[in-house]
Formats: sequence, C-alpha cells, structure tokens
Amino acid sequence: WTFAATESTMAATDPETGASMDISFTEDDTSLDNLGAQEMAHFLSNGKNDFVMVNYEKSEDRISSTSTYLAGDVRFVNRHYVFSDGKNLYFISFHYKDGTLDESVPETCAGLFREFHQEEIH
Repeated sequence: WTFAATESTMAATDPETGASMDISFTEDDTSLDNLGAQEMAHFLSNGKNDFVMVNYEKSEDRISSTSTYLAGDVRFVNRHYVFSDGKNLYFISFHYKDGTLDESVPETCAGLFREFHQEEIH
C-alpha cells in the first residue's frame, strides 16, 4: 500500500488492486442524528452510475453504509463509517472493485478505530 497524509486526512492505496482507504476528520459538533440514510445516499452517489446504497446502519456514535456503483462494466463497492465524539466527525472510507478486498477488512478497521487527541504544549 502507498500512503499520503495531510493535517486532517490520511489516504492509502493498494497499487495491485486499486483499493483505497481514506481517514479524515472535521471539527464539527453535528449530531449523527442529522445524517440520515437519504443524506448519506445523496452525498455518496454524486456522479456515480447505477448507485445503490445496499446497507445503512446508525447508532448513537457511529454510522456505517455500504454502496455499489458501476464504472464502465466494473462494479465498485464503497464502505463508509462516520464517528462522532461530540466535537469532531471522523470519516473512514473504503473504495474497491467488487471481489478484490476481503469483506471483513473494512469492518475490522472501523472496529479498531480509536480517537487520538494531541495536547498542545504551551
């Protein structure tokens, strides 16, 4: 995998399969209650042919969704996770050709997600 990072985003890509993973955050105290399935589908479907949201689950501090779409004759899978700690929204996204990534990998990564805060030293 190759990696790139900015102050608020990390991205990794597998050069063999084209699978990618992005982790990002934004300072936002928006409750996950305001992010319903319809809003997620609208955001995720932007410009994608034959987009279908296959799964959407929401709890107090986590949203997960699985969607598929076609690019040419190739079906792609997107797995998205959104977490909230009341001060920040964290996004973990996986994008891959159907069948090229073990289906347990995104859920395992999301399950291991932890918040790390850096204290400023004055």
